Order: sequence, then structure tokens, then C-alpha cells
Amino acid sequence: MLNTSEFLKTVKPKKNFRVKTSREIIQERLDKELAQFEQAEKVLKVLEKFEGKKFTKRILEPIRKELNSDDVYFYLGDYDFSSCKIQNLEWTNSGCEKGFSLELGRGKKCPIISMEYIREENGYFCHGIKSNIENAREKLSSNYPERVDQAATKLREEKKEFSKLIEESNSKYQLEKLGDIRPPKIEVENVVSSPYAVFKS
Repeated sequence: MLNTSEFLKTVKPKKNFRVKTSREIIQERLDKELAQFEQAEKVLKVLEKFEGKKFTKRILEPIRKELNSDDVYFYLGDYDFSSCKIQNLEWTNSGCEKGFSLELGRGKKCPIISMEYIREENGYFCHGIKSNIENAREKLSSNYPERVDQAATKLREEKKEFSKLIEESNSKYQLEKLGDIRPPKIEVENVVSSPYAVFKS
């Protein structure tokens, strides 16, 4: 039988959790998108050298070398309308949350590399991500995250008070709907005053 000190050694320490701050959430998103932007820009830089040429698997080698990674692959579309893409395993394994995926063309054949087409069809990696990065940096350089935290704390407190109040009612489940984004409404007829109404003094 274990004595008290031996027993305590077998007990796993309890994990403490805390709510992430808005600043941490925005910073994490910024770091992720900066990494994606860097990867995509390196791929685009290599593709520019092959403008007007047919994409072949040999072009993967300079891309892999530029990224210092072998986890980059290309696949053809299965049907005429399907996309031909180049992407990395990080994109696939993260459920499209990290890494990159760039459409190079459409159809079953290897496409001719057109940077105009690539930049137009990959709006997020070629344009949107830059805007997101700028927006995040702007927010992090201000007190915006702290304002969000304050509003979130206030909202949680109000929700707690709201839950406490409706617990006291027999109509709890009906009253809960008042806390929804779109609370229940009652249709009311619009009463329009007659332009000919006479007001007595």
C-alpha cells in the first residue's frame, strides 16, 4: 500500500487554464499569416522565372529548394473545371489553416504559367493576406485589443447576470431566447396618423 508521499507522486498536477487575451489572439493570427505570406511569396518568385512556360514537375525542385522543404507537391484536376494546384503538406495537415495552396490553372493538363492568372485566382495569398497583416499590425499598435477584452469581460458578466435572473422564472427556456442575437419579435400594426387630424387646443 502506498503511503501519502508516494501517492502524491502518482497524482498528476492539475492544469490551470485562462482566457486568451485579444492581443494574443491577433498576434497568433498575424504570425500564422506572416509565415503563409512568406511561403507564398517564395513560390511566386520562382514561378515568375517560368512565365509563359508549361508547368512540369521539374519546376517543383527550385520551389522546394527555395522553401527548404520537400513537402511541396502538385496535382492536376480530375475534371475539365477542376483546379491544378501547388501546395504543401502543412496546408493539407492543418485543414487549410497553415501553409499555402496556389491555383496554377484548370483542367487535366499541366497549365502554362501565367502570373496574371495566378495572382487573380489566388486573391487571398496575393492580395488579401497583405491587407490582413496590415490590419493586425494596426490593431496591435493601438489599445484596440484591450478595448475588446473590456467589452468581452462586460459581456460575460452581463450574460452571467442574465442567466441568474432567468433561472428564477418558470419561463426560463422562453426567456433564454431574449439573449439571442435575434430575440423573438411580436408583429405590431403600424399606426399612421391622418394628415387631416384636427388637434384641439
